[in-house]
Formats: sequence, structure tokens, C-alpha cells
Amino acid sequence: MNWIITNLIQDLKKKWSRITASNHTVFFILISVAQALILIYLQFRILQRNGSSLLKMYKSSKLSGTEIVEKCYDEQFLSLYVLTMEDLMFIFFYFFQLYFCFNAIFHRNTIQIITIASINLAFIFIGIMQLFEIGTTSNDFRKSCPGLEFYPQFEKFEIFFIVALAILAMIMGYLSHKLYRQFGWDIYKAFGSDVKMQKLYKTRLIFIMLLKLDALMIILFAGLLVPVFYILFEGDNKPLMIVSTIIMMISFLFEILAYKSLNNEWATGMLIFIVFWVVALFNFAGLCVVVFNLSLETSWYIGFIMGN
Repeated sequence: MNWIITNLIQDLKKKWSRITASNHTVFFILISVAQALILIYLQFRILQRNGSSLLKMYKSSKLSGTEIVEKCYDEQFLSLYVLTMEDLMFIFFYFFQLYFCFNAIFHRNTIQIITIASINLAFIFIGIMQLFEIGTTSNDFRKSCPGLEFYPQFEKFEIFFIVALAILAMIMGYLSHKLYRQFGWDIYKAFGSDVKMQKLYKTRLIFIMLLKLDALMIILFAGLLVPVFYILFEGDNKPLMIVSTIIMMISFLFEILAYKSLNNEWATGMLIFIVFWVVALFNFAGLCVVVFNLSLETSWYIGFIMGN
């Protein structure tokens, strides 16, 4: 028991030393925490707005059986449902991004640092897409559901969100640039002028980072698409739903296998992972087609990008 506590204390000291290694690492962590709190709060406000409209529509469909209400439900429920699930996906992603930032500092991962800066820039574009999505949904809602009112001045949520994203992305981009140079120097000191070892180390960092992002995408896809499958597909499509769900669930086991195989230099484990992933890619390709079709049906622009 004592050795467990000792190892834990040593690990915490090591991680704390990585956080306090320089002013840039300290500021990077502080801004990462601030970014997560701000974006989660703003996205939660958007979630409340979309979720309340979705709930209002659902309750209205249960209380009244008129043709107008049924048309409203049939035409707009899926769009609002997708947007609501999208909000939940983004909130989950911001928690993951916070972990991703801490992990990059703990392991001095230059590749993750670059990726974090790229993701922050990409999310400015995604925020703009959210604004277009909700604008289209609001217009359709107004036409199909004359008895129900969408949230007034809905644009202000997305505008605040985009502004916050842009400011935080610039700050994080600057810090990422500084940390990339700092960690790059650390790698050089560790491996010297051995270019081959530097490349092997960076390749390892890239693979581990891709495993993390891959696991994230599986969670996000599963969180949105599996419920949609069970709403949209019935009958002959049931086997597709079951197979896709199973593959997404067991993908995590193969992610763990790949990580363990990499650390233990187990070639057979990596081969098993590659074979499985080739099979899984066909399933994910089918899911991309579903996302593409769903985006066309619901004006889900972010889904259109993911589907391509």
C-alpha cells in the first residue's frame, strides 16, 4: 500500500513540475481551464434553448392531434433533436479538450500542442456553422409550427460563442507556438542529433494522439447516431443498427489493445488492431453516408462536413 502512495506522490510531483516548467506552461493550463469553463457554459446555454424548444414541441404533439401540430412534429422534431445532441457532443468535447491540454503538458507532446491550436481554429468555423444551422432551423420552425415560438433573439447565443472562441483560439495559438518550440528543444536534448530516433518518437506521439482522437470520435458518433438509428430505421435496417452499435462498442477494446501493444512493442497485437480497423472502416464509411443523408434532411451543416 505504501508503494502505491509513494508512486502516486511521485507521479503528481512530476506532473506538477511539468505544469510549472515555465510561464508558458502555467499560462497554457490556466487558459485551458478558462476556455473549458467559458465554452461549456455558453454551449450549455445553447443546449437549454434548443432542448426547451424540443420539449415544447414534444409536449404540444402529445396534447393536440391537429394536422398542423403533427406536421410541426414530423418536419422539425428530428432537426431540433440533432441540434440538441450536437450541443451535448460539444460539451463532452470541451471536457475532452481540457484533458487533451493537460495531457499534452504532462507528456510534452508537440504533436498534441499543434493539434490543439488547429482544433481551436476549426471550432471558430464550427461556431459559424452552428449559427447558420440554428438560423435555418428557426425559419423552418416558424413556418411549420405557427402555434409555437422559437427562442427570440436566438442569434445572440451563437454570436457570444463565436467571439469567445476567436479570442481564446488566438491566445491558445500563441501559447501553443511557444510550447511547440519549448517541447521541441526538450526532445532535442533527450535524443540529441539522432534524427532517426526523433522521427520514431514523433511517430509514436502521432499514433497515440490519433488513438485518443479516434476514441473521441467514436463516442461522439455513437452518442448522436445510435439514438438516431433507432428513431429512423426499422425492419430490414435492424441488423445494420445492431452491427454498427456493436462495432462502435468493441472499438474501445481494440484502442486499448493498440496502446498496450505499442508500449510493449507487441507486433501481433498491432496486427490484430490493423485487421480490425480495416473492417471497422467499412462500417464507419456507412455511418458517414448516414450522417451525410441526415445532414441534408435536417440542414445539419456540421454533419455534412463530418459525412464528407
